[in-house]
Amino acid sequence: MQPRPIRLLVLAALLAGVVVACDDDPTAPIATLSLVCPTGPLAVNAPIALNFSQPVQASTVTGANVVVTDAGSGLEIPGALALGADGRVVTFSPSSPLPFGTVLGIRAQNILTANRATSLGVVLCNVLTAPPPIAEVVWDRLDSPTGTALTGASLISPDSGWVSSFAVPLYRRVGRGWEVRFNQPYFISSFDVQFASALHGWATHFDSRNLRGVITETRNGGTSFDTAFTMFGRDIRRLLVDSAAFTGNTLFALAGGGTNTNATFFKRNPGNGAWSMVTDVSGTSSIHDIDHAPNDTTTLFAVSSGFRIGPPFPATYAARTFTSTNGGASWTEVPNARADTGSTVAFHGVARRTNGDVYVTGGNGFVGRLPGGNAPFTKINLGIVSRDTLDFNALIYNDVQFAPDNNNIGWIVGAQLIGFSGGVPQYQGLVFGTKDGGATWTRQGVRGADEYGASFPALNQLEVLSSTKVWIVGDGGTVLSLNP
Repeated sequence: MQPRPIRLLVLAALLAGVVVACDDDPTAPIATLSLVCPTGPLAVNAPIALNFSQPVQASTVTGANVVVTDAGSGLEIPGALALGADGRVVTFSPSSPLPFGTVLGIRAQNILTANRATSLGVVLCNVLTAPPPIAEVVWDRLDSPTGTALTGASLISPDSGWVSSFAVPLYRRVGRGWEVRFNQPYFISSFDVQFASALHGWATHFDSRNLRGVITETRNGGTSFDTAFTMFGRDIRRLLVDSAAFTGNTLFALAGGGTNTNATFFKRNPGNGAWSMVTDVSGTSSIHDIDHAPNDTTTLFAVSSGFRIGPPFPATYAARTFTSTNGGASWTEVPNARADTGSTVAFHGVARRTNGDVYVTGGNGFVGRLPGGNAPFTKINLGIVSRDTLDFNALIYNDVQFAPDNNNIGWIVGAQLIGFSGGVPQYQGLVFGTKDGGATWTRQGVRGADEYGASFPALNQLEVLSSTKVWIVGDGGTVLSLNP
């Protein structure tokens, strides 16, 4: 027989256990753990947030318990999981951007609450990622004449034209290939090329040996080029040649350039074909673009580029807008139409429509419209976000043009900084089109390019022969041809 004292101790322990058990209400409901599925469309460059009804146990937030897959292929999407400070939000950060327009399958299971009182069953979520940013894939990439940046282009017929390379050579497209037609070893760069006909054309360069800007001319289709004009201490960047006005020797032609602190205009005398400087303005940078409305070579607009000098003597030479009412014989500044020195800094493109409106593009994603050519600017947001708003070149629109045969149709091209490789900035090209005279703009893409047509090099200049015949040239020898 068990001794009496021991029996009493066992009974006391049992009674104590009953008392402890009675501290919890056996009828009280246990809160369940649930997960709210994310709603789409999901941004392709952002983490996916999973919201739980209660704080969860960190040790159960694992790659085995939270899996994200491509619902179509079933392939798992690699990424990292993190638990938020309040314990209720689990974020999945994909290792690379998610695919556009794709249904993702998200499976969560075996997740415990923080107090381990309850477990999540199997929860399946299907959610759609954002649609591709490119609504119109209408450009074909032609074979490249060179691997260097292209700075200008001239179409002399729908399938034939010229491009200028910053590395000096001028290339002529012959059939489906390219031929070098000009390459001067003492020039360090070429800026533009324009032809009035298949035989008669000009190009602009910088002669490093003599420190001068140069205009060369050919009258035999590029078999040979002769020096037509030089200007010491100035570059000559942009040409405007109106082939429609070409009758005998009355060709209409202008050029623009300057220095980092001067904007300079040049004009060709239609009588004797001689070029001369007509206007020089200090306090801004080289002329970057000139334009007039179709069939009107009397009223013109131009923009200068901007220049920023860093420490120890910081200064900014802001871009300006200029106009001429006498066919480019003289130029004046458009009042109140300068670039913002803190952000925009540079203007790179200008276009004048038949209704008198003027469009200007430039740094920090600037697109502005001057109604009837008069300030102030009506700013237009194309929806692209700059990676670095302190650097006006991080998002820059380099050119804008409208079709001469249908002035409702036009394009804007430029470049967006997307990252760095070995400290070298990497840019992605941008192109937008309008069919309503600039009221709305739609992003366009290139057939065969990555990211649904969005990934291609920076774009520098438009050459618009008509509403259906357009070239765009850019970095890396890029030549795009419109093919709607």
